[in-house]
Amino acid sequence: MKRGKILLLVLFTACILLPLVSNNLTTYAVEEQVTNAEMLDMCARVKGFLDTYGSVPQFVWTNASETTLVSAGEMFYMMARWIGYYKDKGVPPNYVIIYRNIAGPSNPSGVETGTIYQAEILNEGREIADYIAANLIVPNFCTVGQTQYTPEAMYSVMVRTINWYKENGYIPNYATVVAVDAPLTWTYQDPEPTPTPDPYPWSRTLSVPYTAQPDSYTCGPTSTRMIMSYYGTWYTVSAISNYMASWGDSPYYDGVGPAAIVAAGQHYGFSATAQKYGLTELKNAIQNGHPVVGYRLHHRGDKRDIIRAAPHYIAALPADTM
Repeated sequence: MKRGKILLLVLFTACILLPLVSNNLTTYAVEEQVTNAEMLDMCARVKGFLDTYGSVPQFVWTNASETTLVSAGEMFYMMARWIGYYKDKGVPPNYVIIYRNIAGPSNPSGVETGTIYQAEILNEGREIADYIAANLIVPNFCTVGQTQYTPEAMYSVMVRTINWYKENGYIPNYATVVAVDAPLTWTYQDPEPTPTPDPYPWSRTLSVPYTAQPDSYTCGPTSTRMIMSYYGTWYTVSAISNYMASWGDSPYYDGVGPAAIVAAGQHYGFSATAQKYGLTELKNAIQNGHPVVGYRLHHRGDKRDIIRAAPHYIAALPADTM
Protein backbone atom coordinates (compact mmCIF):
# COMPACT_ATOMS: atom_id res chain seq x y z
CA MET A 1 0.00 0.00 0.00
CA LYS A 2 1.41 3.39 -0.94
CA ARG A 3 1.93 6.01 1.73
CA GLY A 4 -0.16 8.53 -0.16
CA LYS A 5 -3.79 9.19 0.58
CA ILE A 6 -6.70 10.24 -1.59
CA LEU A 7 -9.09 12.19 0.60
CA LEU A 8 -12.59 13.05 -0.57
CA LEU A 9 -14.39 15.84 1.26
CA VAL A 10 -17.98 17.01 0.75
CA LEU A 11 -17.92 20.80 0.47
CA PHE A 12 -20.42 23.58 -0.14
CA THR A 13 -20.00 27.01 -1.70
CA ALA A 14 -22.41 29.89 -1.87
CA CYS A 15 -21.33 31.38 -5.16
CA ILE A 16 -21.71 31.11 -8.91
CA LEU A 17 -19.43 28.59 -10.60
CA LEU A 18 -15.84 29.59 -9.78
CA PRO A 19 -12.48 28.01 -10.60
CA LEU A 20 -11.41 28.34 -6.95
CA VAL A 21 -12.73 27.04 -3.66
CA SER A 22 -14.05 30.27 -2.11
CA ASN A 23 -14.05 31.39 1.49
CA ASN A 24 -17.83 31.06 1.47
CA LEU A 25 -17.47 27.38 2.33
CA THR A 26 -19.45 26.47 5.43
CA THR A 27 -17.97 24.32 8.19
CA TYR A 28 -20.81 21.83 8.20
CA ALA A 29 -21.97 19.30 5.64
CA VAL A 30 -24.82 16.93 4.86
CA GLU A 31 -24.88 13.38 3.61
CA GLU A 32 -24.43 13.45 -0.13
CA GLN A 33 -25.48 9.97 -1.08
CA VAL A 34 -27.11 6.82 0.23
CA THR A 35 -26.49 3.28 -0.91
CA ASN A 36 -29.26 1.32 -2.56
CA ALA A 37 -29.65 -0.73 0.63
CA GLU A 38 -30.07 2.47 2.64
CA MET A 39 -32.58 3.78 0.09
CA LEU A 40 -34.63 0.60 0.35
CA ASP A 41 -34.57 0.84 4.13
CA MET A 42 -35.71 4.47 3.99
CA CYS A 43 -38.67 3.52 1.78
CA ALA A 44 -39.62 0.66 4.10
CA ARG A 45 -39.71 3.05 7.06
CA VAL A 46 -41.71 5.61 5.11
CA LYS A 47 -44.24 2.96 4.06
CA GLY A 48 -44.67 2.06 7.73
CA PHE A 49 -45.25 5.74 8.53
CA LEU A 50 -47.81 6.07 5.74
CA ASP A 51 -49.63 2.94 6.88
CA THR A 52 -49.73 4.19 10.48
CA TYR A 53 -50.48 7.89 10.06
CA GLY A 54 -51.84 8.21 6.52
CA SER A 55 -49.61 11.18 5.73
CA VAL A 56 -46.27 11.89 4.07
CA PRO A 57 -43.55 12.43 6.71
CA GLN A 58 -41.87 15.85 6.79
CA PHE A 59 -38.46 14.21 6.72
CA VAL A 60 -36.77 10.82 6.57
CA TRP A 61 -33.60 9.77 8.38
CA THR A 62 -31.03 8.43 5.95
CA ASN A 63 -29.37 6.09 8.43
CA ALA A 64 -30.08 4.06 11.54
CA SER A 65 -28.06 6.42 13.75
CA GLU A 66 -30.40 9.28 12.76
CA THR A 67 -27.60 11.75 12.11
CA THR A 68 -28.72 12.96 8.66
CA LEU A 69 -32.14 13.52 7.17
CA VAL A 70 -33.81 14.48 3.92
CA SER A 71 -36.94 16.57 3.54
CA ALA A 72 -40.14 15.27 1.94
CA GLY A 73 -39.28 17.14 -1.27
CA GLU A 74 -35.75 15.74 -1.34
CA MET A 75 -37.07 12.22 -0.72
CA PHE A 76 -39.62 12.69 -3.52
CA TYR A 77 -36.79 13.53 -5.93
CA MET A 78 -34.62 10.63 -4.72
CA MET A 79 -37.43 8.14 -5.31
CA ALA A 80 -38.19 9.54 -8.76
CA ARG A 81 -34.52 9.20 -9.74
CA TRP A 82 -34.35 5.65 -8.32
CA ILE A 83 -37.36 4.66 -10.44
CA GLY A 84 -36.08 6.60 -13.46
CA TYR A 85 -32.74 4.79 -13.21
CA TYR A 86 -34.54 1.44 -13.01
CA LYS A 87 -36.52 2.36 -16.13
CA ASP A 88 -33.33 3.23 -18.02
CA LYS A 89 -31.11 0.38 -16.80
CA GLY A 90 -33.44 -2.42 -15.67
CA VAL A 91 -31.69 -2.57 -12.28
CA PRO A 92 -31.66 -0.28 -9.23
CA PRO A 93 -28.79 2.21 -8.83
CA ASN A 94 -25.83 1.38 -6.58
CA TYR A 95 -26.42 4.65 -4.76
CA VAL A 96 -28.67 7.71 -4.86
CA ILE A 97 -27.17 11.19 -4.59
CA ILE A 98 -29.04 13.64 -2.38
CA TYR A 99 -29.81 17.03 -3.89
CA ARG A 100 -30.84 19.64 -1.33
CA ASN A 101 -33.31 22.52 -1.29
CA ILE A 102 -36.05 20.96 -3.43
CA ALA A 103 -39.04 23.27 -3.04
CA GLY A 104 -42.56 22.03 -2.35
CA PRO A 105 -45.43 22.37 -4.85
CA SER A 106 -46.81 25.92 -5.05
CA ASN A 107 -50.40 24.97 -5.90
CA PRO A 108 -50.90 21.19 -5.55
CA SER A 109 -53.94 19.54 -7.09
CA GLY A 110 -55.12 16.23 -8.49
CA VAL A 111 -56.99 13.07 -7.59
CA GLU A 112 -56.05 10.27 -5.21
CA THR A 113 -57.83 7.24 -6.64
CA GLY A 114 -57.01 4.94 -9.52
CA THR A 115 -54.52 2.35 -10.71
CA ILE A 116 -51.10 3.00 -12.22
CA TYR A 117 -49.47 0.14 -14.12
CA GLN A 118 -45.81 -0.85 -14.11
CA ALA A 119 -44.78 0.86 -17.35
CA GLU A 120 -46.60 4.01 -16.27
CA ILE A 121 -44.86 3.99 -12.87
CA LEU A 122 -41.46 3.74 -14.54
CA ASN A 123 -42.25 6.41 -17.11
CA GLU A 124 -43.63 8.75 -14.46
CA GLY A 125 -40.55 8.30 -12.28
CA ARG A 126 -38.34 9.38 -15.17
CA GLU A 127 -40.60 12.34 -16.04
CA ILE A 128 -40.78 13.54 -12.44
CA ALA A 129 -36.99 13.25 -12.07
CA ASP A 130 -36.46 15.28 -15.25
CA TYR A 131 -38.99 17.90 -14.16
CA ILE A 132 -37.39 18.42 -10.75
CA ALA A 133 -33.92 18.46 -12.31
CA ALA A 134 -35.03 21.37 -14.48
CA ASN A 135 -37.15 23.24 -11.92
CA LEU A 136 -35.93 22.20 -8.44
CA ILE A 137 -39.52 21.98 -7.21
CA VAL A 138 -41.99 19.15 -6.60
CA PRO A 139 -44.64 19.33 -9.36
CA ASN A 140 -48.14 20.52 -8.50
CA PHE A 141 -49.53 17.29 -9.97
CA CYS A 142 -48.28 14.16 -11.72
CA THR A 143 -49.94 13.25 -14.99
CA VAL A 144 -50.40 9.61 -15.95
CA GLY A 145 -52.34 9.20 -19.16
CA GLN A 146 -55.23 11.65 -18.82
CA THR A 147 -55.24 11.63 -15.01
CA GLN A 148 -53.56 14.16 -12.75
CA TYR A 149 -52.57 12.79 -9.33
CA THR A 150 -51.60 14.84 -6.29
CA PRO A 151 -47.88 14.89 -5.47
CA GLU A 152 -48.55 13.22 -2.10
CA ALA A 153 -50.45 10.39 -3.82
CA MET A 154 -47.54 9.89 -6.23
CA TYR A 155 -45.10 10.02 -3.28
CA SER A 156 -47.06 7.12 -1.77
CA VAL A 157 -47.04 5.20 -5.07
CA MET A 158 -43.28 5.58 -5.43
CA VAL A 159 -42.62 4.54 -1.82
CA ARG A 160 -44.75 1.42 -2.16
CA THR A 161 -43.21 0.59 -5.55
CA ILE A 162 -39.65 0.71 -4.19
CA ASN A 163 -40.64 -1.13 -1.01
CA TRP A 164 -42.29 -3.84 -3.12
CA TYR A 165 -39.00 -4.22 -4.96
CA LYS A 166 -37.21 -4.52 -1.60
CA GLU A 167 -39.53 -7.33 -0.49
CA ASN A 168 -39.96 -9.17 -3.80
CA GLY A 169 -37.02 -8.31 -6.04
CA TYR A 170 -39.04 -6.84 -8.89
CA ILE A 171 -41.22 -3.84 -9.73
CA PRO A 172 -44.95 -4.51 -9.11
CA ASN A 173 -47.29 -4.96 -12.05
CA TYR A 174 -49.42 -2.08 -10.79
CA ALA A 175 -49.99 0.21 -7.82
CA THR A 176 -53.33 1.34 -6.43
CA VAL A 177 -53.50 5.06 -5.75
CA VAL A 178 -54.71 5.83 -2.22
CA ALA A 179 -55.50 9.09 -0.47
CA VAL A 180 -52.79 10.37 1.88
CA ASP A 181 -52.23 13.73 3.54
CA ALA A 182 -49.48 16.01 2.33
CA PRO A 183 -46.59 16.71 4.74
CA LEU A 184 -46.81 19.77 6.95
CA THR A 185 -43.89 21.04 4.90
CA TRP A 186 -42.04 19.63 1.91
CA THR A 187 -38.88 21.57 2.79
CA TYR A 188 -38.06 20.59 6.38
CA GLN A 189 -34.39 21.12 7.16
CA ASP A 190 -32.35 20.02 10.14
CA PRO A 191 -31.16 23.08 12.08
CA GLU A 192 -27.69 24.04 10.93
CA PRO A 193 -24.96 23.55 13.54
CA THR A 194 -23.07 26.61 14.67
CA PRO A 195 -19.87 26.91 12.64
CA THR A 196 -16.69 26.40 14.66
CA PRO A 197 -14.26 29.35 14.35
CA ASP A 198 -11.04 28.52 12.54
CA PRO A 199 -8.27 29.38 15.07
CA TYR A 200 -5.28 28.73 12.85
CA PRO A 201 -3.42 30.97 10.39
CA TRP A 202 -3.15 28.58 7.44
CA SER A 203 -0.51 28.85 4.78
CA ARG A 204 0.77 25.90 2.80
CA THR A 205 1.10 25.16 -0.89
CA LEU A 206 1.01 21.67 -2.39
CA SER A 207 2.40 21.29 -5.90
CA VAL A 208 -0.33 19.16 -7.46
CA PRO A 209 0.26 18.56 -11.21
CA TYR A 210 -2.55 20.07 -13.23
CA THR A 211 -4.69 18.05 -15.64
CA ALA A 212 -7.33 19.80 -17.77
CA GLN A 213 -10.73 18.12 -17.64
CA PRO A 214 -11.22 16.70 -21.15
CA ASP A 215 -15.02 16.89 -21.20
CA SER A 216 -18.07 17.92 -19.16
CA TYR A 217 -18.54 14.74 -17.12
CA THR A 218 -15.20 13.32 -15.96
CA CYS A 219 -14.45 15.80 -13.18
CA GLY A 220 -14.18 12.89 -10.71
CA PRO A 221 -11.63 10.85 -12.70
CA THR A 222 -9.70 14.01 -13.63
CA SER A 223 -9.42 15.16 -10.00
CA THR A 224 -8.42 11.63 -8.97
CA ARG A 225 -5.67 11.63 -11.62
CA MET A 226 -4.29 14.92 -10.28
CA ILE A 227 -4.10 13.62 -6.71
CA MET A 228 -2.51 10.33 -7.83
CA SER A 229 0.06 12.21 -9.92
CA TYR A 230 1.01 14.26 -6.85
CA TYR A 231 2.30 10.98 -5.38
CA GLY A 232 4.06 10.01 -8.62
CA THR A 233 1.44 7.56 -9.93
CA TRP A 234 0.33 8.40 -13.47
CA TYR A 235 -2.76 7.01 -15.20
CA THR A 236 -4.84 8.63 -17.90
CA VAL A 237 -8.27 10.09 -17.23
CA SER A 238 -9.62 7.52 -19.68
CA ALA A 239 -8.08 4.60 -17.76
CA ILE A 240 -9.44 5.84 -14.44
CA SER A 241 -12.88 6.46 -15.98
CA ASN A 242 -12.93 2.98 -17.48
CA TYR A 243 -12.03 1.42 -14.15
CA MET A 244 -14.86 3.32 -12.43
CA ALA A 245 -17.22 2.10 -15.14
CA SER A 246 -16.05 -1.51 -14.70
CA TRP A 247 -16.47 -1.09 -10.92
CA GLY A 248 -20.11 -0.20 -11.49
CA ASP A 249 -20.30 3.61 -11.57
CA SER A 250 -19.68 5.00 -15.04
CA PRO A 251 -18.77 8.70 -15.31
CA TYR A 252 -20.11 8.60 -18.86
CA TYR A 253 -23.71 8.22 -17.65
CA ASP A 254 -24.29 10.69 -14.83
CA GLY A 255 -20.93 11.40 -13.23
CA VAL A 256 -19.62 9.34 -10.32
CA GLY A 257 -20.29 9.19 -6.60
CA PRO A 258 -17.71 9.44 -3.81
CA ALA A 259 -17.61 5.64 -3.47
CA ALA A 260 -16.29 5.28 -7.03
CA ILE A 261 -13.41 7.66 -6.33
CA VAL A 262 -12.53 5.78 -3.15
CA ALA A 263 -12.68 2.46 -5.03
CA ALA A 264 -10.43 3.79 -7.81
CA GLY A 265 -7.90 5.10 -5.29
CA GLN A 266 -7.76 1.76 -3.52
CA HIS A 267 -7.53 -0.09 -6.84
CA TYR A 268 -4.42 1.90 -7.77
CA GLY A 269 -2.76 1.23 -4.41
CA PHE A 270 -3.72 4.23 -2.32
CA SER A 271 -5.33 4.58 1.07
CA ALA A 272 -8.54 6.41 0.09
CA THR A 273 -11.28 7.66 2.36
CA ALA A 274 -14.42 9.80 2.00
CA GLN A 275 -15.27 12.30 4.71
CA LYS A 276 -18.15 14.77 5.23
CA TYR A 277 -16.32 17.94 6.19
CA GLY A 278 -16.04 21.64 5.54
CA LEU A 279 -13.36 24.31 5.27
CA THR A 280 -11.48 23.67 8.53
CA GLU A 281 -11.04 19.97 7.84
CA LEU A 282 -10.04 20.73 4.25
CA LYS A 283 -7.30 23.07 5.51
CA ASN A 284 -6.16 20.45 8.03
CA ALA A 285 -5.74 17.87 5.27
CA ILE A 286 -3.70 20.22 3.10
CA GLN A 287 -1.68 21.46 6.07
CA ASN A 288 -0.75 17.83 6.78
CA GLY A 289 0.40 17.32 3.19
CA HIS A 290 -2.65 15.53 1.79
CA PRO A 291 -4.22 16.95 -1.39
CA VAL A 292 -7.98 16.50 -1.51
CA VAL A 293 -10.66 15.67 -4.05
CA GLY A 294 -13.48 18.02 -3.08
CA TYR A 295 -17.15 17.75 -4.00
CA ARG A 296 -18.87 21.11 -4.39
CA LEU A 297 -22.53 22.12 -4.53
CA HIS A 298 -23.25 25.72 -5.47
CA HIS A 299 -26.17 28.01 -4.93
CA ARG A 300 -26.66 31.68 -5.58
CA GLY A 301 -29.11 34.11 -4.00
CA ASP A 302 -32.29 32.20 -3.23
CA LYS A 303 -31.30 28.79 -1.89
CA ARG A 304 -33.70 27.22 -4.37
CA ASP A 305 -31.74 28.68 -7.27
CA ILE A 306 -29.19 25.86 -7.47
CA ILE A 307 -27.17 25.59 -10.64
CA ARG A 308 -27.96 22.18 -12.07
CA ALA A 309 -24.45 21.60 -13.40
CA ALA A 310 -22.91 22.61 -10.08
CA PRO A 311 -22.30 19.26 -8.36
CA HIS A 312 -18.65 18.98 -9.26
CA TYR A 313 -15.39 17.38 -8.13
CA ILE A 314 -12.19 19.39 -7.88
CA ALA A 315 -8.64 18.84 -6.72
CA ALA A 316 -8.55 21.27 -3.78
CA LEU A 317 -6.18 24.24 -3.93
CA PRO A 318 -3.48 25.34 -1.46
CA ALA A 319 -4.59 26.33 2.01
CA ASP A 320 -3.20 29.83 1.74
CA THR A 321 -5.60 30.64 -1.12
CA MET A 322 -8.72 30.09 0.98
